[in-house]
Amino acid sequence: MSDVLPWAMAGVGAAAFGALMYGAFYPSSRLIVPVIYRGPRDGPPRVALTFDDGPHAEATPAILDALDRVNAKAAFFVIGAHAKRHVDVLRRIDAAGHLIGNHTYDHAYHGMCRGYYYWLDQLRRTERVIEDAIGKRPTLFRPPMGFKQLFISCAVQSAGYSMVTWSRRGRDGWPCKTQQILDRLVGPSRNGDILTLHDGTDGHNRSRDIRPTVDAIEPLVVGLRGQGLELERLDRLINLPGYVSESALAN
Repeated sequence: MSDVLPWAMAGVGAAAFGALMYGAFYPSSRLIVPVIYRGPRDGPPRVALTFDDGPHAEATPAILDALDRVNAKAAFFVIGAHAKRHVDVLRRIDAAGHLIGNHTYDHAYHGMCRGYYYWLDQLRRTERVIEDAIGKRPTLFRPPMGFKQLFISCAVQSAGYSMVTWSRRGRDGWPCKTQQILDRLVGPSRNGDILTLHDGTDGHNRSRDIRPTVDAIEPLVVGLRGQGLELERLDRLINLPGYVSESALAN
């Protein structure tokens, strides 16, 4: 029995660690915190297209041009530091009728080890940049890399946000080709899916080639529509307000 106990304890520890990692990193996991990773499967066949890590001085305007050509709306989860440098691009996103969400101020990888006040500050700093630029305060938050932990959840709830991840991604944050993005998103997508791409860089991958993502936008939308899926703006897909109401802002 004495020989078996350490192995049993190690097995329990490994299982607990595996469950923790699953809850922290798997986008659909609600084990640690409440999260929205897709919209309803019933109703009109729709998906939402989202972008992370912008705004970017070149990629974001090119993506906005492509979305305009196919008459599609998207959601942009912006990094506060980038938004502060590119306020004109942020305003253009809003003026075109797209949604703007919060993606923290720094997108720091070490943030996963930080506590409640760090995350609350990241949220507040980014929302101030957004509100100063477009006069609206976002209500939807996407955690960097989809990472979730208890301190993030507490900060998100205190700041009045809903946490949104994704159900499918193009994996364009790494070197890839346009066709690979399309293969990952067009055929496999189903009603209610939240799709994620990147219109910027997170600060740790500054040399990423953004052209494959830009070139994928039009054939992506055409391909989704070809299989009966219309593009819906994220807040409408998940039936949540994208911004704090004017009456609430006034109080």
